[in-house]
Amino acid sequence: MKIDKLNTRFVLTAREVAELLDVSTSHVYESVRRGDLPSHRMGRRIVIPARPIVRMLGLDETATPSDGEHGGA
Repeated sequence: MKIDKLNTRFVLTAREVAELLDVSTSHVYESVRRGDLPSHRMGRRIVIPARPIVRMLGLDETATPSDGEHGGA
């Protein structure tokens, strides 16, 4: 899957996530089973929301290094 298409997709297949993360499809399914990756079941099909994958890979255009961090002086 091309990275530029990633921001236009709402969900990804396990195969697409495996390609992006450079892991096996079975590893993706195992991560879903353990709850390490968010997922939704649609009948027999499992889809993975694209936004958390985009954030995990640091490809979110709106993400900044301070997102989620609480700092203060």
